[in-house]
This record gives sequence, C-alpha cells and structure tokens, in this order.
Amino acid sequence: MTLISIVTRLRRGPNRYLAETRKSVRTQRPPPGWNLQWIDVEDGPAVDSRTFPGDPRIRYLGTWAQQGPAGGGNVDASCARGTWIRILDDDDILPPGALAAVIDMVERHADVLWITGEALDLTEAGPRPISGHGFAPGPLPRPAFARWLLEHDEGPLPVHPASLFVRRGAFLAVGGCSALSPGEDVEMLAALSTLFDGWHTGAPALHYRVSPQQHRRAEHRSTSFPRRVNLIRQRILAIQRLVQAQAHSGEPTHPGVDDSRSQFTAGTPAASGSADHPPLLATSGW
Repeated sequence: MTLISIVTRLRRGPNRYLAETRKSVRTQRPPPGWNLQWIDVEDGPAVDSRTFPGDPRIRYLGTWAQQGPAGGGNVDASCARGTWIRILDDDDILPPGALAAVIDMVERHADVLWITGEALDLTEAGPRPISGHGFAPGPLPRPAFARWLLEHDEGPLPVHPASLFVRRGAFLAVGGCSALSPGEDVEMLAALSTLFDGWHTGAPALHYRVSPQQHRRAEHRSTSFPRRVNLIRQRILAIQRLVQAQAHSGEPTHPGVDDSRSQFTAGTPAASGSADHPPLLATSGW
C-alpha cells in the first residue's frame, strides 16, 4: 500500500474555509493500492482537541511555538509516513479526482519525483482559470522551472508551486520548505527543478483561495520582492555549482536517499548535457 501524506498548517484564529478544505480531502478516492493520511498542525501550541470521528486517516497536533508557513509545513512533513507529500493550505481546495490524476502519472512514470498540475483561483463566485501559466502538460526536464526563474523578472509563474506533489525523499533532499516567506514553495520547487526531472499533468490539482486574508497576490508589490527573487536565483546557481563540482570529481552526484520510510535513487545529471538530460544552467553573468 502506497501512502500519500497531505500536510496542512492551521493558522491561528478562526478559519471559515477549513470545513471546505477538510471536505475536499475526505472526498478524494485514491485507486486500489493507495491510501492517504491528512496531518493538521496548529501553528503554535494546540488550543483544542480537534477530532474527526470515524476517520483515522486524519491526525491533529500542535507545534511547540508559532512556526510560520515554512516551519509549520516542515513540522507537518516530519510527522508524515507517506511515500509522497502534498502540502495543502488550510483555505485551499483539492478538486475532485486531484489525487487520482497524479497517482495515474506516478504509476506510468515511476522515475518522476515531483509533479505539478493546473490551479484555479477560488473566488467567492467560484473557481476561475489563472491566466499566464505557461508550461504545457508533459515532462518538465531539469531545470525548466529554475531556468524560467532566472530568465524572467516578473509575470505569472509557468506552474503553480502550491500544486506540488513530491516524493518524500526529494522533499527532504532539498531541505523541505525554505524560510523565505512568502515564496517558500517557489524556492522549494526551484531547488527540485534544478536537481530532478518533473512532470506537469495539466489536470486540475488545486483551487487556490483568493480571500481578504490572502496576501500573496500583492507580494510582487512588496519592496522585499526583488531581494526574495534574487535569493532564489542564488540558491539555484549554488546547487548547480555543487552538482557540477561533484560531477567533475567523479563522485555520485545524487546518491540514493534513504528517508527511513521510503527510498529513491535519482540519476546523475551530466554537467555537459545529453539528449535525455539537458545541460545545467550556465553560471556566466552572475
């Protein structure tokens, strides 16, 4: 039985959308051979005992102190038992069949370590397409997403990082969610894209809540946004340089990662590139 761990950081205070999020998780129907657990972590000491009668797949716990989006997500993931991890905000929605679509991709492409799908804005009037997302359905060879971040200073991202479905070992290998907030999911996906091939399903994977409490739409107007983008770019190039140095030394670039629950072994990318693996990002100009 292959287990998927959905991890959610519960923000402090009332959340009128959580019931919808919970319903969207509980109505997912994984195919035979798959199961799911949902881990809810209160961002700070637990203030109540949230029980979910009749559904042992759901686990609730509190952190020892307020962690924020990245810290809360990593605490969630540290409690996960699944081979695959899906981080879900506590006001977003998994559309019907969202997990079945990525499971189908995993079963047909066992070497893929991360997968994205289409995201729809979830407004008070209902879901609507997010314009500008540009990657077509199909393989996303490294470093497609990372390259886009180096080449574009603005504009909608070509895939939505909040739609990410990732192998647990790969999640741990890149350090989980970064401390860059907002932008922790962008930085994590950039690191994954620099190291590993991915896949974009093109299937609906997320209804992304647009609400008065949601602040990420305005992040590009923040004075700190250029610095956050620059940090992500520096991380991409730092990972690339380390990979190239290991490749030139003759040591394995990506040894198998044993996370004590599941294992994966990723191939060694060639620094010079090949028909199957394009060259790593050029460092000139930085």
